[in-house]
Amino acid sequence: MSAQYPEGIADEISDSAFDGWVGNLLESRGGWRVDAGVLVPTLRRALKTRHPAVKSLWAIAYPFQRSRASFHEQFVVKGLDWTLVDIHDPTIDDGLARELLRELVVDCRSNSELVSVAIGARLESLSRLTSVVEALLDTGEEADRARARFIAGWMPENASLRQRLSAPDPSRWVDRIGQIAIQRLDRERWAREWLRRFLNEKRRPHRWAAGRLFFSCSDAATPFWADDIIRDSRAPSSRRAEGVLLIGRIRKKVDDNELRDTFLGYSVRELSEVVPPWHESLHWEDIDVTSRNPN
Repeated sequence: MSAQYPEGIADEISDSAFDGWVGNLLESRGGWRVDAGVLVPTLRRALKTRHPAVKSLWAIAYPFQRSRASFHEQFVVKGLDWTLVDIHDPTIDDGLARELLRELVVDCRSNSELVSVAIGARLESLSRLTSVVEALLDTGEEADRARARFIAGWMPENASLRQRLSAPDPSRWVDRIGQIAIQRLDRERWAREWLRRFLNEKRRPHRWAAGRLFFSCSDAATPFWADDIIRDSRAPSSRRAEGVLLIGRIRKKVDDNELRDTFLGYSVRELSEVVPPWHESLHWEDIDVTSRNPN
């Protein structure tokens, strides 16, 4: 994570000074640059206190920026945008956090964004995302039910959610997404088992085979949970070190093209040509025309 103001500095200033920080950030949101070093502690305090401008600040820090706003630095937690983890902080207003999280989920426009939401919860706490997913599974919007099923497939094994994934849905598309989610949960279960066998197997050929099978079952979420298994293992330190090296060979990332360029079985590029909100209409007034003097 890049350098920023000290942790908790926004909690130590007066209400009037804090409102000044908020005002400066809101004034800068229309430009190209926003001071992320100020934004991080300011948004955290706003989320904890449910500040009147909290939703405007959240829009500035929004993890899936679709505007021209940018930052001098990017703040990340294990490669994920910091907001995807902070939204699960138990110290912030729970009702507000659930509301923002639900809006975030229904705005996801690629598999990469959906996976990022799931992993952000895995790094902090699953309770809020679980409740949001359960609510969306019952919504009347087909796309939101599909989003919820996909995310559930990237969360840790949950017997209740697995049962919901296999329940019939009026939409065949949603049913198919649920089947894919269950398959992904099964792959993670197999990956966990093969990693444990790799760590505990004394015979080198068997350990090599277990490592190969673990590697074949791995995906973008694997590095986020595999470290815990290695740390909690009672295997010899040399074998745990081999496990760390094995995880380091996983090249699958949350922002890989395979995830970034698809949305629940569809091409993002094709969706952007005709389907809102991927497709944005172009208006003449949005085009900046500059005159060029002939040489």
